[in-house]
Amino acid sequence: MAGVVGVELSSNQKKAYRKADRYGTYEANVRQDYNHKTSHALVLSSPWGQLVAYTALIFKG
Repeated sequence: MAGVVGVELSSNQKKAYRKADRYGTYEANVRQDYNHKTSHALVLSSPWGQLVAYTALIFKG
């Protein structure tokens, strides 16, 4: 939890920090869900078989 050392946070500040901390997890779950739904739809509509592969590309900058 962020804050100044030695200063007590209000309960609203604590709730705001917890909410902000959970947002990274939320974004990751949204990306994973989108990838899963897209790949599943591709497999169902693919006339060539039941295999779809994708990779995580790393971009600099």
